Amino acid sequence: MLLSVIVPVYNTQPYLRDCLESLLHQGLDETEYEVICINDGSTDDSLKTLTDYAERYPNIVVLNQENGGVSAARNAGLRAVRGKYTAFCDSDDCVRAGSLGEIVRFMLQNDLQAVVMDGFRYVPEQYAYETEPTPQMDITILLHSEYSARNVCSLVIESKILQDCGIWFYDGMQYGEDTLFAGTACTHMALRGAKIGVLHTQVYLYRSRAASATHSLRREKHFEDMHNIARAYASLLQREIPLESVRDNLQKRVGAAVSAMLFDNLQCGLYTPKALFAMLREEGLYPFKAQWWAVKEAKTLKLRCINLWKYTFRSPTLYRLYFAVICRK
Repeated sequence: MLLSVIVPVYNTQPYLRDCLESLLHQGLDETEYEVICINDGSTDDSLKTLTDYAERYPNIVVLNQENGGVSAARNAGLRAVRGKYTAFCDSDDCVRAGSLGEIVRFMLQNDLQAVVMDGFRYVPEQYAYETEPTPQMDITILLHSEYSARNVCSLVIESKILQDCGIWFYDGMQYGEDTLFAGTACTHMALRGAKIGVLHTQVYLYRSRAASATHSLRREKHFEDMHNIARAYASLLQREIPLESVRDNLQKRVGAAVSAMLFDNLQCGLYTPKALFAMLREEGLYPFKAQWWAVKEAKTLKLRCINLWKYTFRSPTLYRLYFAVICRK
């Protein structure tokens, strides 16, 4: 079997048919790939929709479990993988018709260990999937794994790499678990000298929903997850990484996670500045790499200003001032 697509499902019944229909039109024979859907304790009709499709299409596999979160669902999918390659799709998103088949064939022809998508096509919440013509693939081959995936849905990777390196999702994490997984996988590919491709064609259709986890932030939990991410990347930095660009990417990821922690702390006041910076120093997370890149890459003026403000968090003196004004402690 060539490909396994992992789809975690939790209360997305209004969008699930679109997702499954898109994955059934990927230019591969049904014997060549499987769609592993993990129903994570949905309380709507998602399981019924999954069961209906599984009865009609033998390559749709349904796993049913009590609610454990998206990481637990994806880990269940990883344990069931049979394909040479593994891909991910969220159950409210879609993939343009024929795209995964084209990617897999390109990987086989060029002996690639992974393909990373460098961008998504964003669609509104009301988007209704239609089978669109397969786009002309624009893939750049890199001899070294210098390009790092931003999240799992932008990654198609050899299943053997995930298995050999023991790469799993961090159970219990609600925010950033996909970026941590993708960053960890790409770092391991760099350590193995893997050859990857970067896909410049937008084939993943990301549905922006107000009810998604990214739009309903719980600050204390977000702080905890960013802390776990920062420590995980700092641990990877302890390894001997041959490519400076990969090390630089990891340092940026640590800096981004720590900046997010500091921002969250201003909102919920979990730690005093003194206690927080002491903890960060003890764990080797401070000082962190300056986030000037985040200011330059921001797509809106508002986000640029916020990132510029976060840039100043590197100064404990300024941070204490912000804390005194915002938290009034």
